[in-house]
Amino acid sequence: MKDGQLQLIKNTASRPFLTASSSAMVVGGNNADQVILFHAAQIADNAPVTLTASGKLDLNDLSDAVGALTLKGGSIVTGAGTLTLNGNVTLIGKAGAFLGGNVNLGAVTRTITVPAKGGLYVSAAVSGGGGLTKRGAGS
Repeated sequence: MKDGQLQLIKNTASRPFLTASSSAMVVGGNNADQVILFHAAQIADNAPVTLTASGKLDLNDLSDAVGALTLKGGSIVTGAGTLTLNGNVTLIGKAGAFLGGNVNLGAVTRTITVPAKGGLYVSAAVSGGGGLTKRGAGS
């Protein structure tokens, strides 16, 4: 998704908007680009998601799960909802990324990789029974 806003409103009783773990979602390009949920569970639980510096994923007080998360900057906000991570988190480049709201790490240990001079800023309640491992020289 690039240069605009994508609203995910699919009726989840049938299936999510993004249905296959091989289907990747990339949010961002050159401008303020955002994906906003208007129903929960719009993204397949193992679908990889990438945000660029201009990208924003807004769960809009709803909950969803994603696979591997690659951040080249950008932000994820959940409001009262929860983002469940079914994969690891990798930051790329020197840009900072923001994660706010509620994050569930699931039942296994998640790895967050942050390169030198990169930073992941978390203002979220973190839950899940697995745990967290941080790799890389960034903060």
